[in-house]
Amino acid sequence: MHIYNNLIPLESLIQKDGKGDAVTSSILEGHIQRAFTQTDRRQPHLSRVIAEQLEVFIKSMKSRLWVNVESPYVDKVYRDSYYHYYASKLGSYSKDCIRLSFFDVTVSEADFYNPTPEIREYLQNHYLGFLVIRPTPQNPIGRNVLSPRAFDIQAVEVCQTAFPTTVNGIKLVAVGFPHSAQDVETVTCSQTTLWAVTEYFSHRYAEYRPILPSTIVEQLKEWLVERNLPAPGLSVEQLSYALKQVGFAPRIYHRDEYDKKPTDDMTAEQRTKLQNDFERLLSCYVESGIPVIVAVSDQANNGHATVCIGHQQDKSSTLNKLKLDKAAHFEELEGEKMTVRFFDLDQAPRNFVFIDDNHPPYKSAQLTTPTRYYAKPKAPKSGRAGFDGQTGEITAFVVPLYRKVYLDAYEAKLYVRRLLVSNLLKLKANAEMCLRLFLTSSRSYKDVVVSDELLPADIRQFIIRTSLPKLIWVAELTNAKLASHNQVFGVILLDATEADTDDHNALVMAVMPEIIINFAAPNKEDQFTPVGEGLGPFSQYTNNLNQDSRFYVKPIQ
Repeated sequence: MHIYNNLIPLESLIQKDGKGDAVTSSILEGHIQRAFTQTDRRQPHLSRVIAEQLEVFIKSMKSRLWVNVESPYVDKVYRDSYYHYYASKLGSYSKDCIRLSFFDVTVSEADFYNPTPEIREYLQNHYLGFLVIRPTPQNPIGRNVLSPRAFDIQAVEVCQTAFPTTVNGIKLVAVGFPHSAQDVETVTCSQTTLWAVTEYFSHRYAEYRPILPSTIVEQLKEWLVERNLPAPGLSVEQLSYALKQVGFAPRIYHRDEYDKKPTDDMTAEQRTKLQNDFERLLSCYVESGIPVIVAVSDQANNGHATVCIGHQQDKSSTLNKLKLDKAAHFEELEGEKMTVRFFDLDQAPRNFVFIDDNHPPYKSAQLTTPTRYYAKPKAPKSGRAGFDGQTGEITAFVVPLYRKVYLDAYEAKLYVRRLLVSNLLKLKANAEMCLRLFLTSSRSYKDVVVSDELLPADIRQFIIRTSLPKLIWVAELTNAKLASHNQVFGVILLDATEADTDDHNALVMAVMPEIIINFAAPNKEDQFTPVGEGLGPFSQYTNNLNQDSRFYVKPIQ
């Protein structure tokens, strides 16, 4: 079988007909005719849908990109759906796909023939990822991994990892977060979010494996009381069960269990300072570099599922709001011995980044309006109206935790709040501080600490030589001035494998301006060490979420 490749500018994929409607270009149509020859009577309709949905993608992407169009392409996800579902239908469906590979510079066929190491590195540095077109008539946009750099969006900090692939025979690495549209029949939004999360983890960490649509059906067959195909929507409990089956220890958070509603007797200031634990917890897990499955419902109780993978880089605007209106954001933490003024950075208003199978990847919205980027749905001629993203609200979320994380974000936050007013950290009374709490691996944390020249060498060595669990909760303490320079004045490390926070059982160490606490020390006299001249600010940890997708890609030798 011959494989066809065409390198063309992005704008040459789709054209306009005499009515102004999107149609496939002659080059793309040629690939459709060759790859989807078995799609019988659906062919004209399929070309139109491909043109319409690709146009939406192209409008969200940067201009002046180049695309390699390749067919036929064997896609592992679609082939799984084909053999387990589409092949059993009376109508004919092609088992092949088309793959689009994107570059942010002009590339030519000569670049792929007998390339030098320099050309290979050049291609890798400008490679933006791939997108698969499948012969599914309702939603032909299939598996894709595209860099945020491919899209015309504000700079983001998101979960990303590497996906080895090839373009025209050359090995390249796509870096981004996996995305796909639902095909409506073998995968709905819930199955798509499951696939995306496990696909990400399986490429990021060796202990996880990817799952395919048929695997999801098999895992849930004992749970479902109706047919498995066409795929039904899944509840958050079913999503959590499926994650548990592939090695995660998921936690489900429902809004009505954590969200505190205002009461009539509250003052305006009390309402402003009202804690929203539900959204703070979601923000905390995202800050930990964990893609979180989010369940959204509109006013008519139509449900939808997305994945929250990061947030926009909008630190300066958040800090400016704190400087202008501290009274509206800071709260008084009162203890038996002292009081501090406290702000949880997880409650700062900012845009988060979502993977939504109804839209191109990396859509941004606030947690209070997570699907505001949807257009208002048209009134149906009959039957129930579709999902209204304009009224969508997060009702629950599922966190795919590592199986040995026993201390969750809620308990970790409660403990840190108690610790701040315990006088153990030698903080000054009425001190003003901002808290940033996140989960990370001790290996990654030590790797960053060893290179932080703002920390004295003896303290760096102290942290590196201390025995830590595989995963730790890190509580960084800062203020608006230091945070604007990505600096903190203190850090607290908690044992994520210790669920008991009484008597400071979860506390491993704390590095503060006036004292260093080391509860991992074998001798009690070594647990508290005064800092003689005081400790200056040092760098905050920024490894959980990544700004540049090229971070993962090493130069090709």
